[in-house]
Formats: sequence, structure tokens, C-alpha cells
Amino acid sequence: LRWKKIMPSPTDTDRVGTDMEGMDSMSSDSSSFSNSYLHRARVATTWDTIALFLPNDYARTKGRVEPEVDRRLKCIAKATMQCSSITSKFCADNVLLDVGCGDGALVPYLYDVMTKDETGTQTKKLKTYYGLDVSQKMIDLAKQRWTGIVSPDQFLPGSFPDDACNKLKQLDIASCDAIIFNGSLQFFQDTIETLKDAEKLLSPGGRIIISHVNGAYFVKDECQKNPGVAVRTMPNKISLEMM
Repeated sequence: LRWKKIMPSPTDTDRVGTDMEGMDSMSSDSSSFSNSYLHRARVATTWDTIALFLPNDYARTKGRVEPEVDRRLKCIAKATMQCSSITSKFCADNVLLDVGCGDGALVPYLYDVMTKDETGTQTKKLKTYYGLDVSQKMIDLAKQRWTGIVSPDQFLPGSFPDDACNKLKQLDIASCDAIIFNGSLQFFQDTIETLKDAEKLLSPGGRIIISHVNGAYFVKDECQKNPGVAVRTMPNKISLEMM
């Protein structure tokens, strides 16, 4: 028997190269998706665990909030009123999205600044608020805590931006007047992309509020102690202006 070595033609070589490049790209995309999914699962599991202990904290503190935390939460709530798309009070078509809402700590503060008439009387429920969180147990806690202020279906389990966009679309909501990342931005792997996604969801004149009641140094320490969950420090003014 005689063996004949068959050399691939240039077109065959090109095709093989292109196929390999395509496989590399698919592998990279798959790896990126896998890493993102695993990270999201770690964050959800962390906060599901924390949620198990919060009822004990509620019982211990009897609903009291530390004075400095209370002051900062009030400031965060008032910041939402500085959007040009929100003149003085939330109207029926104004929408606020609280990304990483947790157990709804901001809800009573937003209610205070957004539902009072000129005499200071509370006029209605906070009907245009939507809280989003990857932790189902946190969502369940929020529903239990704030039934008198927010309807249970206004708390949405899921991730940002994909689940947020899909769930808002189901509610016929195309954009938001304010999007809050209070104590949650450090859990997103790409700060810039996350904020760009938020910007796409904003109404003209809307605002993104980035905050943490314990401050940037707390977040930095959190990233050092729990790097598998908290992966980004708080952006400063300079980095935000560069985006």
C-alpha cells in the first residue's frame, strides 16, 4: 500500500482557522457567561443567608434605625427628587427602580418624600416604586415588611439589567425616572457596563443614584474581606466623570 499525504488547500486552511477562531470565541463567551452566572449565584446565596437572621434584628431593634443611618437614608431618598423629570411629586407615570433593594430599607424614606401633599399629609401608596433583588428571601422579607406602603408585586426577584428590563416590559414600563444603587453596586462585576445599562433605561432628565449608608471605606473593606462577592469599590467623582 502506498500512502499519499494530502496537503490542505489554502481555502481549507482558512476554513479551519476560521472555525477555530469561532470555537475560541464561543468558548470565551461561554466562560464569561459561566463566571457571571456563578458570581450572581454567590451574591444571591450570601443575601439569602443574611435574610434568615434579619427578623431577629428587627425584634431586637424594634424598628429603630441608628441616627446616622437614618440621616443618610433620608438624603438618598431626597436625591431622587432632584431629577428634572420629577418636578415636585411623583406622578402616576414616574417610575423609580431600586436595584438591590434588599429588605426594602429605603421604602419608608421614599414614601415620606414622594407621597406628601403641600400640607404634609400622606396621600397615597408608593405606587411607582419597584424593588429588584437577586435574593428571593430578601424579596420575601420586603413584601412582608412594607405591605401597607408598597404592593407585593412591586418587589421583583431577579438580576439587573436583563431581569429588570424583562419584568418592567411586562408591566408596560419603558423607562425609569430614577434608578438607585444603594449598597449594591459593589456586587456587579463591571461598574461601567452596569451604569451604561442603567443609563439606557433612564427617562430624559432621569437620574442614577449611587450610595452606601456606610460609605466608600466600608465597601473597600468589604471587597478585601469578601472578594468573591463584593468585587468593586465605590466609584469616585473623577471616575464617574470619565465614564
